[in-house]
Amino acid sequence: MAAKLARFLEGPEEEGVLQIPVTVSVPGQPLPVAVTLRAQVTTSDLTITPQTLDLGRVPLGERAGAALFVTNPGKLPQSFSFGCGGKGAPRGVEVSPGHGYGTVLPGETVRLLVSFRPSIPGPQSFALRCSTLAGRVFPVQGRCHGVEPPLALSHNVVRFPATAVDDTSCVSLVLSSRSSDVVHAFEFGVPVDSWLQVTPRVGSLAPGQSVRLQLEYSPPAALLAQQQQQQQQQALQGQAGSAAPVLAAAAACLLEERSAGDTALSGAQDQQRPRDGDGRWRQSREWVVPCFVRPLRSGGSDPPLDATIHATGSSSSGSAVHSSGGGGGGEGLGDGSSVLHLGVSVCAVAPELLLDQPPLPRPDGKNYYTLDFGQLAGMRVVHEVP
Repeated sequence: MAAKLARFLEGPEEEGVLQIPVTVSVPGQPLPVAVTLRAQVTTSDLTITPQTLDLGRVPLGERAGAALFVTNPGKLPQSFSFGCGGKGAPRGVEVSPGHGYGTVLPGETVRLLVSFRPSIPGPQSFALRCSTLAGRVFPVQGRCHGVEPPLALSHNVVRFPATAVDDTSCVSLVLSSRSSDVVHAFEFGVPVDSWLQVTPRVGSLAPGQSVRLQLEYSPPAALLAQQQQQQQQQALQGQAGSAAPVLAAAAACLLEERSAGDTALSGAQDQQRPRDGDGRWRQSREWVVPCFVRPLRSGGSDPPLDATIHATGSSSSGSAVHSSGGGGGGEGLGDGSSVLHLGVSVCAVAPELLLDQPPLPRPDGKNYYTLDFGQLAGMRVVHEVP
């Protein structure tokens, strides 16, 4: 077929432009009508890399993922679907964004995140089918190794409510041991400048034992001060930028100078006007808090757990919830060590009310003030706080 159409090619072969002359004869008309059909042939292929996803070792109860790139080499947009959530979709597999549905433009490469949550320990594999509206199907294979960790968290994703700066929000978790004969030590690597605190951060659990963990989020007041400084700098830059056209207009006409000055002033007023809804400042972030687990030997020759954390270099990493394969189960730490991951989402907001220089004591390291009414019995005492 390609050899027959080669003589109709117009321009470079890679463009795929065909021009086919057609003669239309009409009864009763002596002269035929010459028509040229012009078409551009394109491919319906999609290039998917990699074709095999290796997620490595993944603890049960966690979700690991890897990036998948979909490229459209054709000249037309193509819609694709991985069928996640529908009939025949692998259980435990998620594709984001779009839940596995999307459109890729000509020459565009779309980055997707394919994640899998194993339900049983041991080697596991899954298959994805990328279908297009052109009727093409492109298979993608995936594999991982499910690992049953010796310690387990009651929840591996925590979402804090909106917390005012200079305040504290608390969430409770339970860390339990699944082991039957070995004592395991644990330590949480809290990311730097996350204003998160885990209590207890270091400890050990006997077989079948569990411990209650308290996770606190305390955004400092310096966050709001930094935001106010940035807003002031932006306002100064905006005023300087609006003053330049005013000075340029002054050399030409005084009327234009006044007009430009009025425009700049109205723009500054618009920036100060509150918007509809809650106009308070807020800052949202996501962190991954790793929990390093290692069995304790009876000989007492165990190295400090801090050495394990510093060797991995993961104690100060803050990123999206565990979304990179290979190493989810702690392979590479050696000596039966493993890593659990706790995804934390936080949101700091500006407070609605502030105390005007309160003459109240404040405990060290705490984000609250103490109001002591003393010893009372059968009386009513009122303290005024500005």
